[in-house]
Amino acid sequence: MRLLTKTTLYFSLLLLPLIAGTGFLLYWQLKRQLKHEIDEELNNDSQYWKAYFSAPNADLAVLDIHTQPFDITPLDKTDIKSPFLKDVMLYQEIDHERVPFRQRQEIINIGQQPYLLTLRRSMIEKGDWYRNISMVMFFICVALLGCILLVNWVLSRRIWKPFYATLENMQQLQLDTLALPALPQSSTKEFQRLQAALQQMTTRIHHDFQAMKSLTEDAAHEMQTPLAIAQQQLELLLQDPAIAPEQGHAILQTSEALQRLSRLTNSLLFLAKIENNQYIAAAPIALETIIEKYTQLFDLQLQEQHLSLQFQLKASPPLPLHPILADTLISNLLGNAIKYNMPQGRIFITLDKAACTFRNTSLLPPLPVTNNFERFKKYHAYPNHSNGLGLAIVQRICEAHGWQLTYRYEEGMHVFVVHFVH
Repeated sequence: MRLLTKTTLYFSLLLLPLIAGTGFLLYWQLKRQLKHEIDEELNNDSQYWKAYFSAPNADLAVLDIHTQPFDITPLDKTDIKSPFLKDVMLYQEIDHERVPFRQRQEIINIGQQPYLLTLRRSMIEKGDWYRNISMVMFFICVALLGCILLVNWVLSRRIWKPFYATLENMQQLQLDTLALPALPQSSTKEFQRLQAALQQMTTRIHHDFQAMKSLTEDAAHEMQTPLAIAQQQLELLLQDPAIAPEQGHAILQTSEALQRLSRLTNSLLFLAKIENNQYIAAAPIALETIIEKYTQLFDLQLQEQHLSLQFQLKASPPLPLHPILADTLISNLLGNAIKYNMPQGRIFITLDKAACTFRNTSLLPPLPVTNNFERFKKYHAYPNHSNGLGLAIVQRICEAHGWQLTYRYEEGMHVFVVHFVH
């Protein structure tokens, strides 16, 4: 979840109960005010009737009127609390249901006789008011909440704009170039501190990267010269007829060790360049042409081991791959399929828009499921003349382009698959 979305969500979760509570308080206050007005009206009516019955010429025929809004009955005792207000439910024949009334009861004296004066006001209309006002308040609260959230989202997006711009610039950072990210200016102190820290960090990382890159290249270059000289001297010694066979065998073993060391140095330097993204594809490349080229280059080895090669290359879109990486990818996979195959074995290569698959027969057991592509990973059942970097290089090439390299063993065949689409 994005930071802006999470902030808006938390703000809405805090604001929603606040607005709901405020709406409830407004509704309760409105209801209380309406009930107070009804009580005032009932009090005014009571004052009117008391004045009416106090008049000397009052028509006492009204004492026989008994309705829901007005009722007066004689009393034998006067121990009723007066006046008395309460809510009651009475059956109304017009609506055929019980409806709410606000009732006021008070004891008055007419002549020497006490009477219970009962006045009522229907609250059914006030109930309609409550519902209408509640709906209006609900829509007002929803609109207010929406407006507040919208304003908060707009303001937050504007406030966080320097942060997102900084994040985008950091994602585009290229350590192999001298171009450091141009961070946007901001008036917020926290963003200024963040940008200053990032600027210092990227400068330090860039310096360390350049130093490590120079060290790797210089070390590899300096090692090649003495290795080449030592190899040349050993070859000259092998040509000397005065050397005993035992010495010649020792010199030959030393020469092979130096060759392995030279290949190891080149492979490690190549891995470092891949991990440093120094091979940028200038144009997409058709992988089927690379496969066809290396099947021709390895034709002599295929004939020497009497291997049959079959491939099915479907038309696939060009891939954003540097030519050197494409050559290394195919040569390592095909070279492994030939090196670890068996006499008169088989190799199958398939290519489509989703994956490139290499299958080969072998007398060797399956590779372990885990850690197949680690550097210098070797297995006791396999020949020890490899430096253990071939599959590691293939794995790094795949990782650099967002691909996935997988291995499985099925039907007596080793299967390596480069998935272009996850």
